[in-house]
Amino acid sequence: MYVAAAKLIDPLFSDANATLVALSIFSTAVAVALIYVAGQRIFERRVGLLASAMLFASPLVWFFSEVAFAYAVQLPFAVLATWLLFEMWFNRRYAFWAALVIGIGAGFRQDVLLFFGPFFVAASLRLGARDHCHEGWEVTDPALGARRLRSAFLLLPHPAARPVG
Repeated sequence: MYVAAAKLIDPLFSDANATLVALSIFSTAVAVALIYVAGQRIFERRVGLLASAMLFASPLVWFFSEVAFAYAVQLPFAVLATWLLFEMWFNRRYAFWAALVIGIGAGFRQDVLLFFGPFFVAASLRLGARDHCHEGWEVTDPALGARRLRSAFLLLPHPAARPVG
């Protein structure tokens, strides 16, 4: 998806490196705005301002925003996934959006699945147990947890899967 996103804006720059750097700079700007909103929604306005100012002033963020790496493009997805997973912990309606952001973010950098997958599974298990309480089930449903955990592991590549030949 990193290359596909770069191809979308390449006609504006007509230079591969400039296109990738522009994508990184744009992604970092979006991440600064998202971290402000996430900090404001989770805590308060001052926390959002402080977090976005710290992100904006970070030398590592500046470095990775000015080179053609996918790290900066991963940043807004990481911020948005963190915020949505926090919201998902308390409200089921954020589950779809959290899964969508994690999935799209994994298209840019696959380690998003390794970082956010366990948190998504934990929030799903918590929501599943809470939802089944309303239906008269027990507080914990091991079958539901096993199904969700199995689904999460199906997303990971199998070590024995190698090209034939």
